Amino acid sequence: MSRLTLHIVAIGELLWDEYPQQRYLGGSPTNVIWHGCHLGCRAEVVGRVGADAAGDEWISLMQSMGLSTRYVQRDPERPTGSVQVRVSKNGQPVYGCTQEVAFDHLTFDRSLEELASSADAVYFTTLGQRHPKAAAAIGQFLDAAGKALKVYDLNLTGWNDRIAATVEAGLQRCQVLQVNQNEMAFLHRYFNSHMDDHGLLRYLLQLYDLRLVALTLGDNGCLLMSPQETLAHSGFNVAATDTNGCGDAFCAMMMVKLLAGASLAEIADQSCRLAAWVATRPGAVPDWSVADLAAIAPRSAADDLW
Repeated sequence: MSRLTLHIVAIGELLWDEYPQQRYLGGSPTNVIWHGCHLGCRAEVVGRVGADAAGDEWISLMQSMGLSTRYVQRDPERPTGSVQVRVSKNGQPVYGCTQEVAFDHLTFDRSLEELASSADAVYFTTLGQRHPKAAAAIGQFLDAAGKALKVYDLNLTGWNDRIAATVEAGLQRCQVLQVNQNEMAFLHRYFNSHMDDHGLLRYLLQLYDLRLVALTLGDNGCLLMSPQETLAHSGFNVAATDTNGCGDAFCAMMMVKLLAGASLAEIADQSCRLAAWVATRPGAVPDWSVADLAAIAPRSAADDLW
C-alpha cells in the first residue's frame, strides 16, 4: 500500500460479552478494530447499540480504550446486544446471544457511504447480518467500499435457509474468507461436498475467485490457501484460559499483514501468535505488545508446506 497508515473498517454485531463475574466489550468487529489499532491502523467500527445504560457504558469504555465510536449508531427502541459466555475447563467458550437488539437494525446512510469509500479493507461476519435490515445495510456498505479488500469471517452459530443465503452473498462479495473447523462441516453439507477440507477450500477459492482462504485450527494452528500456495502452520504452545476472540485476533492480523504484502508464512506465523496470546488472557480484547507476541514459543521449528 502506498499510504503510511492503513484504514480498516469492521462492520456488524456490537455487544457485551457477559461472563459470570465480569463483562467485556464484545462482538467480532470490535475485537478486530482493537487489534487493528495495536497494529498501527486507522480503525473504525460500524454498528449500533441501544440508547440505554448498557449502550452508554459501551461507548464510554470504547472511548477510554482509544477506539473510535464515530460510526456507532444509537437505537432508541431496542437494547444493546449481549452474549452470555460460559468458559469450560479447557478454555472453550459457549455462547448465547440476545435477539432483536440494536445491532440487528443497522442503517446505511451518507456517512457510512463516505466511510466505505475510504477503506482499504472491510471486515464483516454472518452474525452481524442475521436480521434482514442489518444484512441490507452491510451489503450496501460492502458495495460502496469499491476496491477495498473484503474479509468475510464466517462466524456461524447454526444453519438454515436464511443463513445459507447470507453466506452465499458474503462469498460472492469477499476476497478473503476465514472459517474454523466447526464451520467447515456446515460448508461441506451446503456444497454437497465429498471432498476433504483441503479440497473444499480449493474449490471455494476457485469458485468465488478468492485471494486467500484461512482455516483456523485452534491450538493446532491454521491452514492458509491462495491461488499460488498452500501453507500449514502448527501453532504455538500456550496454556489457554479463554479462547473467546482468538479467531477475531487471527483475522485482524491476517488482514493487516495481507494488505502490507506479507508472505503466507509471515501471515500465518503472526496471526497464530496473536491468537495464541489472546487465548492466555480473559476476554476477547486483552492488551498486548510486539514483545508479548515474540516471546511465545513455537510448537515446532518451522512451518509445514503442503
